[in-house]
Amino acid sequence: MSSNWSRGQDIVLAIAPIPSGLLSFCASGTIMFMIWRSPNTFDKPFKCIIFGMSIYDLFQSFSATASSFVLPAGSRWGAIGTQGTCTAQATFTQMGSIGSPLYSLLLAIYYLCIIKFSMTEQKFRQKIERIFHALINAFVLFSTIFLAVTGHFNKSVTNCWIAPYPSECIHDPDIECIRGEKAFIYRWIFAGFPLLASFGGNVIIMAILIWKFYTVTRTLNQLKSWRRPNEEETETKGMFRRLSSQFSSFRSSARSSMSLQTDGREENDILHRSAQSLSLRSSFGGRTSMRNQANQFSMQRELVTQALLYSASFVVIYLCSFIFRIIDQKTGSPPFFLALIVRILNPLQGFLNILIYTRIPVSRLRRSSENSWIESFWIIVKSGVDYNQRDMGRRRSSVVRRTTSSTVDVNIAAHWGRRPSCLNTHEPTRSSMVDKTRQNYEQHQRTLDPDSSLKKVKEVTFQNQNDFTEDQEIVNSDIEGCNEELLS
Repeated sequence: MSSNWSRGQDIVLAIAPIPSGLLSFCASGTIMFMIWRSPNTFDKPFKCIIFGMSIYDLFQSFSATASSFVLPAGSRWGAIGTQGTCTAQATFTQMGSIGSPLYSLLLAIYYLCIIKFSMTEQKFRQKIERIFHALINAFVLFSTIFLAVTGHFNKSVTNCWIAPYPSECIHDPDIECIRGEKAFIYRWIFAGFPLLASFGGNVIIMAILIWKFYTVTRTLNQLKSWRRPNEEETETKGMFRRLSSQFSSFRSSARSSMSLQTDGREENDILHRSAQSLSLRSSFGGRTSMRNQANQFSMQRELVTQALLYSASFVVIYLCSFIFRIIDQKTGSPPFFLALIVRILNPLQGFLNILIYTRIPVSRLRRSSENSWIESFWIIVKSGVDYNQRDMGRRRSSVVRRTTSSTVDVNIAAHWGRRPSCLNTHEPTRSSMVDKTRQNYEQHQRTLDPDSSLKKVKEVTFQNQNDFTEDQEIVNSDIEGCNEELLS
């Protein structure tokens, strides 16, 4: 115990990390459970990185929960352990305090490659991810085994880690070191420099991503400001103009097909191509290219925000810990308030990770329902989050893209873990409209004549539009019914 700390302060430092350690231990285990039960568990680099980080966070949280109770008996308040239990705690501390920051650096590099350099996930996995997995785990295992074998795991200020024994032998030349005489040198080699690399890498990548966030937000605001106030009315008029042009285009195709002196098979092919062209060019979606660009920039901003949150959580937690270790090495008596902050914050990495990991699906589910944050969080945890950070907006099905924004929010669980069976009942697709148009044209192709062809084309086209509208209403009602299934 530090000579400057009273017995009451020593008791506070012994109890402080237990709640945060238990909370982070459960959070890291929950992340691993959610990833493990998701479809195609390790198919994406992001999930592999988060899973590896959660494993080391689990080790560190377990070590923090043990607190000072596993220290050799009599060394601190509540210490009832032995040198063996101290070495075991130091082993978990070394693995967690080094493995988690290195995986945090790998996660920041992943976001930088995906956002800044537009690298594909397959290319990232082949060139970067596999190499980093091997290097991180090899370094953590080697450093832990080496320090344990050479006797450098001993009682430190508040727990067991890389330290000399007795701890005063470094600062008092009259006291001889029994174990760990090179503890502070190895602390820099096996802990200090890796933490500095992770810290510096995260800070640099954060600066790049902050600038990216600024540019994306500025572009998004410009796109929003260029939208017309009567956008819906403009889109409606544009739809009728497109239909009018489609009627004219099909009229020319129909007249050309009737004027051709060919056999029935060629005429049938021409009508099929005309019908398919008419259906594929009909008013699906109804969104302008400017709105699509705004949605793309909005999703990119969400991705940058996720990356910044992961890096910021690491920087905040390990900045205090790094300052604490430097003061401990120089003076051997760090201040009490800094020790208390480190004891509380140091195990919280796993808890912050799960808040960031579930932030997007929980917020979308809350917007689509009246659930509280806890209820939405529990739904997401039960269903299992399965999403790729890069293509958050591209994983929605065709039925979601053609329905309202509330449908997108309600259908989160279908794309973040499981798909309700009711969504598979009615899914109007472009091919269904093509089939309807083709069947109607095949039925009337032999009776077409110059007087009735244009009238028949318009009747068939409007009938198909009405059929699609009815199918879309059925889908919307089914989606509303899925609310009860997803929230039950």
